Amino acid sequence: MDLRQLDPELRRYLRVTRLPEVYEALLAGLAIMQPINPCKWIAEKLFYLQEVGISQIDWDSFIDEEMKPKESPFAIKGVTGLFGGDMGQPSPEMISRAYQHYNRKSFRRHFDSWLQFHLYRRRRLVEKRRILAKADGHFFQTKVGQIFGTWLEWTRFRKGRQAMAYQILQRVLHVSVVRVMFKAWHGVSLEARKTREYFERLERGDNVTEDEVLSKSTGEARDDLSLVSESLRQQILRHLSLADMSRAACVCRAWKAHTQSSELLHKLDFGQVRQHLTPPVAKKFLAQSGPMLGHLSLAGCRDLPLEVFQCIGACRNLQDVNLSECASLTDDAVGQIVQGCPLLIYVNLSFTGISDNSLRLVAKHAENVRFLSLAGCQQLSDRGLQFLAQGQGVHKLELLDLSEGVQEVASHCPSVEHYELFGCSSLTDDSFRAISNRSLRVLKLDKNDIITDAAFGHLGRRCPELHQLCVADCVRVTDQALKAIGQLRYIRVLNLADCVRLSDAGAKSIAEASFAQSLRELNLTNAVRLTDHGVTAICKKAPGLTHLEAELLRESHTPVSGLSGQLLSGPDMSGTGMNDSAMSVLGSLSRMRYLYLANCPQVTDLGLQKLVQQLRYLEHLDLSHCVQLTDGGVRSMSFSCRLLTKLSLRGCRQLTDLSMQYVSGVCHYLTHLDLSECVMITDKSLKYLKKACKRLQNLQLDCCQGISKASVIRMTRRIPSVTHSTQDPLGPGP
Repeated sequence: MDLRQLDPELRRYLRVTRLPEVYEALLAGLAIMQPINPCKWIAEKLFYLQEVGISQIDWDSFIDEEMKPKESPFAIKGVTGLFGGDMGQPSPEMISRAYQHYNRKSFRRHFDSWLQFHLYRRRRLVEKRRILAKADGHFFQTKVGQIFGTWLEWTRFRKGRQAMAYQILQRVLHVSVVRVMFKAWHGVSLEARKTREYFERLERGDNVTEDEVLSKSTGEARDDLSLVSESLRQQILRHLSLADMSRAACVCRAWKAHTQSSELLHKLDFGQVRQHLTPPVAKKFLAQSGPMLGHLSLAGCRDLPLEVFQCIGACRNLQDVNLSECASLTDDAVGQIVQGCPLLIYVNLSFTGISDNSLRLVAKHAENVRFLSLAGCQQLSDRGLQFLAQGQGVHKLELLDLSEGVQEVASHCPSVEHYELFGCSSLTDDSFRAISNRSLRVLKLDKNDIITDAAFGHLGRRCPELHQLCVADCVRVTDQALKAIGQLRYIRVLNLADCVRLSDAGAKSIAEASFAQSLRELNLTNAVRLTDHGVTAICKKAPGLTHLEAELLRESHTPVSGLSGQLLSGPDMSGTGMNDSAMSVLGSLSRMRYLYLANCPQVTDLGLQKLVQQLRYLEHLDLSHCVQLTDGGVRSMSFSCRLLTKLSLRGCRQLTDLSMQYVSGVCHYLTHLDLSECVMITDKSLKYLKKACKRLQNLQLDCCQGISKASVIRMTRRIPSVTHSTQDPLGPGP
């Protein structure tokens, strides 16, 4: 039923009397309240409406407050819905819902439009940035290309200029070097020509005067020493010995002032002039040195009174003192020194007559001593070593050279780095175990027939820092000992001389050891079971080996076959079967400075000539008992090896005075010369040596029957040490 279809009067009546709302309120109250007597309840409510009126009626007016629901229980809002609404007008709720629906639709539509606009602007901004970045990259590449092109042109120009400058400098350097080389070659050629002429005159038998002996002229006499700076002058004078310093002080007053500088008196070595040293001179030098003295050597000075040692005690800054072989040294003298010199670090008391009281004084006062030598002190006992072990500064001791009491000292001095046990024939494997520690770096021992391979096992396990190992003349050492120390990595010096049980297996152990790469010096002298194969294996695995001694090798027809690639500075081939071909191979080691060829009977003049052609730097040469050498070989040797300082020709019985003319005419740096058993040498040779070899310090003339005693006496005035005898040489003559 629709109220819009009713009569207008009826619709007005219904609107004025609000019958639909009353009806809806009654139905809602009945549905919610559910009274027991509905008719009575309806009558009550109608009476209530009659009293209060119908102006404020609503659908929940007849429902108690505690039972009012939030919404009408009817599906159609109000009874007016059954009649098509309130006379065709929407209710406020309908208007509110319609407004909310419209608002949501409008908001969604506008938000979608805004979102699409925002995304569009964002895409445009991203595209714009991409385009700008591309433009910037293109601009940067263009700019860099232009700059790089400009820089490339500039670098090409500069390189061209540098190439031109380099060519000019290279040409100037080449011309300068050529001039220097030509000047040096010219001087050498002149000297060589003079030498050849000198040798030719000697061979023709012409007389050679003293003025014609080949020597460098001194030039114009000038005091060049005073022209240099003070520091350079002191550097030059530091290389002079004490005797040379005294001679220089006699030149003039200026030189005397130079030699008396306090900085030059920092080191005094009286051992070089021990034969001429007197107590007043020693006290004078010590008084001049005073607190500047830091190093002092009195080695071999036997007749010194206590006053000299008291002067030493006054040098409070003394750090190094060498009193070895001082026969007059007493315990009181040692006490004066150690009490007055608290800074002592190096003390050498070897081969003196000191007793245990000296060690007690050293342990009490010398708290900074790190190196102490007591070798050859026969009056020392274990009690003295106990004094030393209980001293305050014993923990600083790094090197100790003694002959007994090793285990006692080792137990109290665990940080000793250097042991010298020469002559300790009573040491056992237990002693080696006692001295083995992680700090040990140097161990030297000889002439011991008690220690076995077990001692080397202790070294291999407990001495990882060992650098030097000397076990010469230890006859019970075998190849297993070398295998036991193979794990050590830092051994640089290994001395196995006179260890007669070593063989090629031991040499193989050395070659395969961890220290093969760091090995520098190796001594295998008198290893009679060792052959060339063992030496060659060592040389192949030890590229840093510079010194090798391998005397008396078996099967050594060419003992240097494995050494041609080595940089040996002093190979010892004494007693080997050296022949001319082997000498040629040995001559390829042009940097050699020392060479020992004693007892090589197969060496001839031709082999010596091949050997010395490239040995320009040779300083020591031993040709003892090379019985086939003649004057021709000495001529080749003298012409090539002009820097020789030590030369031994002992037992070369075919040499004559002509050989000494060759040597004296060229080898002006000789300091030691051995002509023993050269039976054809006469007084003329001494005359030649006296004229030309001004630096000769030691001359041995044993078993030289052709030299008179008067000539020897004249030589002793010029040369400090000359030995001579007229006994018959051993063995048959040539």
